[in-house]
Amino acid sequence: MFATRTDRHHWTLSSSKMPLQLPGVPVLDQCCCCCSLRWGTTVLAWLAMIGAVLQLIFVSYDVSTLVDPSSTHNHTAANVTLDHVMYAVEQEFLVTMLVVLVLEMIVTALLLYGIIWRRPKFMLPYLMLSLLTLVFTFFSTIFYGVIETTFHVALGLVTIFIGLLVIALLAYFWTVIYSYYRQLEETIDVKYQRQVNATTPYCSNEHV
Repeated sequence: MFATRTDRHHWTLSSSKMPLQLPGVPVLDQCCCCCSLRWGTTVLAWLAMIGAVLQLIFVSYDVSTLVDPSSTHNHTAANVTLDHVMYAVEQEFLVTMLVVLVLEMIVTALLLYGIIWRRPKFMLPYLMLSLLTLVFTFFSTIFYGVIETTFHVALGLVTIFIGLLVIALLAYFWTVIYSYYRQLEETIDVKYQRQVNATTPYCSNEHV
């Protein structure tokens, strides 16, 4: 007994869809209790793009104005090594920031493309990168907040509190985008099922 051409077509359609499903993550129906998910996701995507572009401009300016200590003559032999180390660290940090911002712009552009043309797979890079960023930001906030409490308890607690509030807001925005991604995947899945049902006969004895 072998699969018919229709059966193989059905298997291809159903197995080609592997949406991102995270257990425990809620799927929202609206954004901010009054807006559609598509509208909210579009606004968030454009804000993310504008923010990445502005940061890229500022970081590029900092790179262009970075002064090599070797080109100045107002330093002494005692601090020349420290100046070069600080210059190298700052230069490496800014270059890393440029790479990260360019990557962020690329995945945000893919997100916008996926939203506009209703292609959920193009939204996946942004969702995955943003999720990793949220996890990293959460642990960084706790880490630096705890260190801050060793010097000033109140300041450290305020740092943790404000950081967690910002993370909670960003997590909500991520959930809005994730919910719209799931909505698009479900819509496409329904269309695929209709296509399969339209092309599958009620009874077929065709064998290969």
